[in-house]
Amino acid sequence: MKKLEIYDFDKSHYERPNQKWVCGRLEHGCPCHVGPDQKGRCRAVNDKLFECTPWKDEDRWKCARPKSLGGACEDGPSPTGVCCRQIPACQPRLSHRARRGRIVVYSAMLGAGVLLVFLFGIFTKDFTSPGSLTTPHSAITAKLEGQDDCSICHTAGEGDALAWVNRAFKQHDVGIKESEKCLDCHRQAGDIKGKESESLALNIHGIRAERLQKSTEKVSAKKDEVQLFPIADIANVKNSFVTSLANREIIKSEKDGKIEYHKVACSTCHREHHGRNYDLTKLTNQQCQTCHTVKFSSFAHGHPVFEKFPYDRRTRIMFDHTTHFGEYFEQKKQEGMKNIPNKCNACHKLDEGDQLMVVKTFEETCIQCHEKAILKPDEDINVIRFPGFLMEDFYAQSKQFKMRPKFKKWPSVDEEDSGEATDFMRLLLSKDEEMEDEDISEYMETFLFDLIAESPADEDENEIKAINAYVLMIQRLCDEIAKEDNSALKERLEKVLKISIGNEKLKNLFPNVSDMLQVVQARVLPPINAKRKERFSAFEFEEKELPTGWYFSGYTLKYRPAKHSDPVMKTWLDLMAKTYNTDKVDPEGNTEGNTHYVFNTMNRCLKCHSVDKSEEKDTVWKINWKPNKPSNQGRFNRFSHAPHLALLDDVGCVKCHTLKKMKEPENPEPGKTYDIFVKAKYNEIYEGRDPHAFMSNFEFMKKDLCAKCHVKSRAGDNCTRCHNYHVNPFEPALNTTINEIQGKKVSKVSLDHFKKNAELLPIQKEVVKK
Repeated sequence: MKKLEIYDFDKSHYERPNQKWVCGRLEHGCPCHVGPDQKGRCRAVNDKLFECTPWKDEDRWKCARPKSLGGACEDGPSPTGVCCRQIPACQPRLSHRARRGRIVVYSAMLGAGVLLVFLFGIFTKDFTSPGSLTTPHSAITAKLEGQDDCSICHTAGEGDALAWVNRAFKQHDVGIKESEKCLDCHRQAGDIKGKESESLALNIHGIRAERLQKSTEKVSAKKDEVQLFPIADIANVKNSFVTSLANREIIKSEKDGKIEYHKVACSTCHREHHGRNYDLTKLTNQQCQTCHTVKFSSFAHGHPVFEKFPYDRRTRIMFDHTTHFGEYFEQKKQEGMKNIPNKCNACHKLDEGDQLMVVKTFEETCIQCHEKAILKPDEDINVIRFPGFLMEDFYAQSKQFKMRPKFKKWPSVDEEDSGEATDFMRLLLSKDEEMEDEDISEYMETFLFDLIAESPADEDENEIKAINAYVLMIQRLCDEIAKEDNSALKERLEKVLKISIGNEKLKNLFPNVSDMLQVVQARVLPPINAKRKERFSAFEFEEKELPTGWYFSGYTLKYRPAKHSDPVMKTWLDLMAKTYNTDKVDPEGNTEGNTHYVFNTMNRCLKCHSVDKSEEKDTVWKINWKPNKPSNQGRFNRFSHAPHLALLDDVGCVKCHTLKKMKEPENPEPGKTYDIFVKAKYNEIYEGRDPHAFMSNFEFMKKDLCAKCHVKSRAGDNCTRCHNYHVNPFEPALNTTINEIQGKKVSKVSLDHFKKNAELLPIQKEVVKK
């Protein structure tokens, strides 16, 4: 509590705070101005030291004692100029600083001794333990021979105290290695066992640096628009001041002009040893904002505004809410149809976890209006057609050119019964070797894209060859489809489509058609004449039978879908979409490509199921067979519908999901603009195959809608209430570990650890037995 020292020459003692010894009379307030030497000896003992050195004023000596020591003495110096006041001897003593230093040294030695006893003694692990583990982790690191096995999680667990000290000075690097131990049990969704080097689990948010940088740039662009700290929220300014120390080098660095994001150890956010019931996943807003570029005080004040939330792509099912509720349902109601949807829950329901809203099944929602459009009894699918021509003319021409026909049986019909090739035949026969014969290729293209001639032209040997080849191609195709061994059919399809086809998909292309084709071949290929046509009548399709699946009619093998989600339709469309237009063969440019034929023949499904450009390798398009099932995986944010449904009033879901208007209201509010839904534009955008180019049926949500409740005093505004740190969730630790043990492949946590444990959970005991 002393005031600062005064350094005036006539008032100050020149104190030496760094000296080890001080004058013995210091405690009485009258220390000498010389002081002891460095060894603690009083200088007045051996040397005669005086309080001053007199000075001579003309012929008289005067006292030179400074005011700090009392000023000039009354007696003054002797006539010879010697001071009359000798400095008395004293017993020097240690300064406060020296005594403190000794206390520190002795205390440090004592502390080091105690540490050595506990760190290298029998109580080492009990002494160094910072606290109890959480219940799930304490179950894994159960007692082994009376001691906790720290090495299961800590790299220095098997070492001595020096190893722990070394670990403390290499915190980040060691933390990453220890995090790899965490990943032995906690595996991120999507990671593959044996490919841990490809895992993104330790990346910031578990995502690639490119996506993180893109997200950062997107948010940073709005930084100037964010109201960081309003005057009414001054209390949060102090808290957020700490978080302004962002973008530390430990998070990212720059190399060759490119930003590199470092990996983050699990222990950065998940702090263990805080007790059995501690929540390891709990994070504060200040922790989240430590690294974030844009910092703000709360969700209501400063959080970036929503942009096109929550719709980031078009719906997978082409269902237009605006037109359905505005026109279609009203028309059906007037027609007398019952159970017309009038509320959102007619088509939507909560999932099993009571978090997400999912779409009900087709049978629960759409069947009464769309079943006929799917089955289309008058538009069954033509698969293989047996084209007829005048056999008599063919045999005559063959005989003229001394050519023996390569087939003995084929239906001889008139021009009215002859038919062009089906879309399936154009696709499946397009790569046969006969198509590459230069002499007959022109005829072959005519047969596939037009009608086969009623009879061969005179003096045209190549047409006879082409008819022979065409018939053999059809017979060969039928044989390949009818055979139980589908290897030849698989080879044909892979040659045509230039992709690999699995056996399961191959079975779904022509299921249960073998017997049908054998009967067809037996009845079609023998010569047919007017007298024997009755043989065919019993096999011909009659409209009153209303068959589903495969049937034969008009010299054509046909297929009629049996129900919604027909496996044959689905498999063929998937295959065509995957390889769409990979091989363009139309010589006149009238069609878009080889797979275009079959795709358009079966496109009745695509009235509702949208098609997207595929991002997968070796796949052109992707058909969305199911509506979107929202998932938190791969997303920064999450939302649970269940707790919000209780807040809805009479208007229901449209309190948040506001349906767009089909036209402006008759009495619009002054100054308000309306986002109008345009049906033509909605349909046109779907034809572009880009899922992110869309017109939503609903208006985008505003942040203010959520901020009415999500404030600290009401529903809470903690960052982790709505946001995931880990974009991809982690699988349960116990299940992953058990799976590895059952597979007899345990990496870091040894099986002996579980065998020795006397306090195993029942499920773990069963695993150990196995």
